[in-house]
Amino acid sequence: MKTKEFVRSENNPGAILNIDNSGLQAYKRHREILRNVGTHEDRIKKIESDIGEVKELLQQLVTERFK
Repeated sequence: MKTKEFVRSENNPGAILNIDNSGLQAYKRHREILRNVGTHEDRIKKIESDIGEVKELLQQLVTERFK
């Protein structure tokens, strides 16, 4: 049995294999994009945290300076 995107396995006649390489590549690209989004979200959260710390330190400096 052979169709456009599937083929029956010769080693296991009950198995049908997907041979749609463009679909596989699209899936891999999508998976990589999702990984990158997660990495970017983590970096953004870290930067936000760092900015919050800097803000607190500046407030402490200003408060101590003008006592």
